[in-house]
Amino acid sequence: MSNHSFKYTLDKSAKKFVCPACGKRRLVKYVHTTTGGYLAGVFGRCERIESCKYFQTPPSGDVGYFMPCKSISDHSPKAYRITNQNFEIQYIPKSQVLEKEAAGLWVKGWYCDTNGISTATAQSKVFNDGGGVVNPVVTVSGKTREVKPSYHAPRLMEGIVNGGIECNLTKYLKTKFDAGRVRDAMLRYNTGGTNAFWENATCFFQVDTSGKVRAGKVIQYSAATGKRVKEPYPHINWMHNHGAKTEFNLSQSLYGLHLSESEPNNPVMCCESEKSSLVMSLLDNSGIWMACGSKTGIKAELFAPLKGRTVILYPDKGSAADWKLKADELNAKGFKIVVSEFVENQKQLPHGADIADLYI
Repeated sequence: MSNHSFKYTLDKSAKKFVCPACGKRRLVKYVHTTTGGYLAGVFGRCERIESCKYFQTPPSGDVGYFMPCKSISDHSPKAYRITNQNFEIQYIPKSQVLEKEAAGLWVKGWYCDTNGISTATAQSKVFNDGGGVVNPVVTVSGKTREVKPSYHAPRLMEGIVNGGIECNLTKYLKTKFDAGRVRDAMLRYNTGGTNAFWENATCFFQVDTSGKVRAGKVIQYSAATGKRVKEPYPHINWMHNHGAKTEFNLSQSLYGLHLSESEPNNPVMCCESEKSSLVMSLLDNSGIWMACGSKTGIKAELFAPLKGRTVILYPDKGSAADWKLKADELNAKGFKIVVSEFVENQKQLPHGADIADLYI
C-alpha cells in the first residue's frame, strides 16, 4: 500500500476547542493545509500559553485507528464492505484505509472524526514513518489528564422527547402494546422522534446519575417491522454530529442509567440494544432494564455507577461467552455481575437475536 504524507498548520480562524489540559475553550487545533479539515485527536496549542503551556504537535505521518471487523470484502474498486463488531454492515472508502489486516482495517483519523466514529479507546499508530502507537491520553508536565466529557443541553433532549414527532419505532410498538404505555415508556427512558438525519428516526438519550445528558444516539427503524434500517448503510448517528460542528467529547453512559437513582432497590437487567431494553420494560416491571449499546459495551467505566448492585446481563445469542469473560474481569474488581444464558439456550432463535425477539 502506498504511503500518504500530510502537512498541518495551526488553524488561523477564530474557532477554539476545549483544551485537554486546562479544560478551557482556548485550544487552537491543527488543520490539513490541503483540505482545511481539522486533524483528529488532541493536537493543538492552548492560547493560555503562559499558564497552561499545552502544545502538542501532530505526528509526521498520518494517524490511523484500528477498526476491528468480523468480515471484510471488496464491495467495489473504491470501497470495502465490512461487518463490524456489532454485526453491522458498513462501507469504507478504500482511499481512507491505510492498512488492511485479516482482523480489521486501519482507517484515517480524518475519516473517523468526520463520520462520528469514536476513537477514544481505539488502537492507533502513525503511518509513513513507523512512529508506533500513539498514546490516546494526553500527558502534560508529566501528569496524565483525560479529556473532559461533553454534555448536551437538557433543552435539546426535552425538545425531542416532547417534540411531537412520532418515530417509526413508536409506530411499530403501538401495534404490539397499548399506545399510552408506549408513550410512558418513551418518556421514562428519555427517548423521542427526530428528523435530524432521517425522517421519523428514534433518538435514545443517555442520561447519567447526576442528570447530565451524555449522548443522543439516533437510529432509524422500519415502522412496519420494527427492525433497524441497514441498507444501503446502517442508519445510526449521534446528535452531536447534527448542526453546528463544535467540539464534542463523547463519554457514554448506560441507556436507562438515570433510573437507578429513583429506584435504588430494584434489580438491574442489562441487554445490548436500546430498543430491546425499552421493549423489555413494557413486558417486565420487576426491575430496571438498561442497555450498553454494543457487544463491546461491558466496560468498567459504563458500569461504575452500579458498582455494589447486582446486575444481570442478557447478551444476544452467540455473545454469552464473550460477556462472561468481561463479567469475570469486572467481578474481580468488585462488581457484582451475573450473565444469564436464557437467550443462549433458546434453540429457535438465530445467532445475533436478543431477548426482545422472543416476544415481538
